[in-house]
Amino acid sequence: MLILYSSDSGNLGCIPYLLIILKGRSMPLSSSLQNYLSDLGLVVPEQPTIEFVQALQAGHVARYSFNSLAVVLGEEISLDLDEVSQKIVTRGLGGYCFEHNKLTFELLKALGYDVQLKLARVLNNNFEREAGRTHRVTLLMLEGVSYLVDTGFGGNGPIAPLRLDINTQQVVGLDRYRMLAKGKGEYDLQVCKGDDYFTLYRFDSAAYTDADCALGHFYSHKNPQAVFFKESYGDFEKSGSDGCFGEC
Repeated sequence: MLILYSSDSGNLGCIPYLLIILKGRSMPLSSSLQNYLSDLGLVVPEQPTIEFVQALQAGHVARYSFNSLAVVLGEEISLDLDEVSQKIVTRGLGGYCFEHNKLTFELLKALGYDVQLKLARVLNNNFEREAGRTHRVTLLMLEGVSYLVDTGFGGNGPIAPLRLDINTQQVVGLDRYRMLAKGKGEYDLQVCKGDDYFTLYRFDSAAYTDADCALGHFYSHKNPQAVFFKESYGDFEKSGSDGCFGEC
C-alpha cells in the first residue's frame, strides 16, 4: 500500500487529500474518513500495523463520547457514513455502537486492513436474559493474528484491540480482559471486577452485513422495550472502571 498526499485539497480546507494506492488500484479516502483521521491526529503508515489500530482505538475512545441522548430525544439516527462522521467527528455529539464502530470499521477497511463486521449479544453477566444481537464490533486479522476492535461499548469497553487468545488475561490500561470460547463459534468478552470476571457480551464468527446492523439499530433506538429507549446512557470520560451499558 502506497499513500500519497496532494497539495490540492480542493474544498476540504486544510485537510490534505489522501490517495491510497492499494493492490494496483488508486482510490481517494472520503472526506468523512479524512476528517476522522485529521481530528485524531493520526498518521497512516505505509503498511497496516497493529500500532496504528491501537492509536486509533485509544484516540477514538478518549475523544468521542458514548451516549444514547439521540435515542432518548427521539431523534432519527442515520448509519450513513457521512452522517455518522458529521455527528461524531464534526459536531462532537457522540453516539452508540452502530455509529462508533461503523466509523472505525470503514476507516480500517479503506486503509486496506482485513476487517470483518460482527454482532454481539450484550449480557452484562445476566445469562438468563434473552439478548438480541444489538452490539456491533470489528474483527481484525493482521499478520496471522485475530483481534477484537471495539470503539463503541462505553464503560468497561476496551481501549485497545484484544487478541482472540482464549482464556488468557490481557491487561489494557487499568482493566483486565479475557476471551472465553463457548462453542459453535461463539466467544464471550469478560472484564475483571474485583476477584472475578464479568461477562460483557457474546459475539460469534458468522458473517454479517450493514443490513443486519440495520435491524439491531432499529430495535435499539425505536423499540420501547430497548434499554436505550427507556434511559439515557453516557460515558463522557473514559475511566475503564465503571459502567455497563445495555444494547450496545
